[in-house]
Amino acid sequence: MAKLCSNLYEINQQVEFLLKEDLYKDCSTIEDIKKRFDEIILSHKTIKEACYILHNKDVKENGDAVAPHFHIFIKLDKSRNAEETVSKWFSIPLCQVNLASSFCKTNALKWAFMVLYSIHYPSSSKSSQKLKDGEKHLYEINECKTFGFNLEDYINQLQELKDNENKIALEKKQLKEEEENFDLLLTDYAEGKIQYFELMDSISTRIKIKYINKIESASKIRAKNYAALNQKKKKKIIYVYSKNGGKGKTTFAYYYAEKILKINDRRNIFQSSSQNDPFQDYKDEKVVILDDYRDSTFSYSDLLRLIDPNYSSSGIKSRYYNKVLEADTIIFTSVQNPYDMYQNVEEDKGQFYRRLSEVYILEDDNIFVSIPFKNQADKFVLSGSQKLPVSISQVFKEVSIIPETEKDLTDRFQEIFDLFK
Repeated sequence: MAKLCSNLYEINQQVEFLLKEDLYKDCSTIEDIKKRFDEIILSHKTIKEACYILHNKDVKENGDAVAPHFHIFIKLDKSRNAEETVSKWFSIPLCQVNLASSFCKTNALKWAFMVLYSIHYPSSSKSSQKLKDGEKHLYEINECKTFGFNLEDYINQLQELKDNENKIALEKKQLKEEEENFDLLLTDYAEGKIQYFELMDSISTRIKIKYINKIESASKIRAKNYAALNQKKKKKIIYVYSKNGGKGKTTFAYYYAEKILKINDRRNIFQSSSQNDPFQDYKDEKVVILDDYRDSTFSYSDLLRLIDPNYSSSGIKSRYYNKVLEADTIIFTSVQNPYDMYQNVEEDKGQFYRRLSEVYILEDDNIFVSIPFKNQADKFVLSGSQKLPVSISQVFKEVSIIPETEKDLTDRFQEIFDLFK
């Protein structure tokens, strides 16, 4: 077995056994032994710090005196297999040479505890209790001879060292708990119990960076599960139109989401990022705003599939992989009138109109609403628009289902107007 390396060593030996060693035979007093220790320590340049003390005031549990003995503590300049070397330096049996205890996590703290033990300083609750019980005697600082350091400094620094170690231990414990909590949160997210922004709110930046791939995998699992469980899901489709830019279409869309749909956190509203890949950054938001929509954004067939209330919304095209849409509401904002959309497509536009829940037209500070319905020719078209008695800055509330016949229009308009009285 390979020998352990250390730069911290403790030596202890009873006085009577020391005097039997050749190195100490000419020592007739305790002071002579101390001088010999001085010579040994000062003659070895590899010893960076050291101290020794005579313990001659300790008692056993039965009250008998403990035989007088020396404790010597040395710190070498670097870690070595030095037990035999240290044993020869002091002419003390190898069995009396010990490496530093490993209960402390840092060398600095190990050394502090070692040298403070020399005077039986109460550096722990256990040592404090032994002092109270009379098993250990608290020696004076000046009874310990030191080399390369001041014992009082270690007493002053002990609490700081212990606090630092406790801080490190606490941080590791917190990191472990954080990772365990992350696993639970990620499972909840994959199972659809919490949303992406709630997951992000609950984890640290460190976790986000470390487990970015794991989070992405959970997103894909969530999407797959959602698509399987929501083959048919009703969606509300809102179209906001003004023929010119800067009329407040996007502002209206956010008001609609927050005030009518009661979305109380904007992180649950997704606004399309680009015309090239509108759903690139989509996660699982409940409202989608397809801002500045043009008929070049999606093909007509893809648009119909996107807004079909009976379509599961799986496979929405995106650059890196198709997305599953969990949104309950999709809001289009556009400078194109719905009737002007997809002019080059020969398919019946009624398929598009009947999927719209409401169309809002913004002109100056006025807001008009138009509703899809089935006309006498049994085709879905948009009704004539009616002006709402509110401006764009006012609060809106959710409206009800799409009327299917011309007869339903009067009641439906009245229903909307009543919300703004």
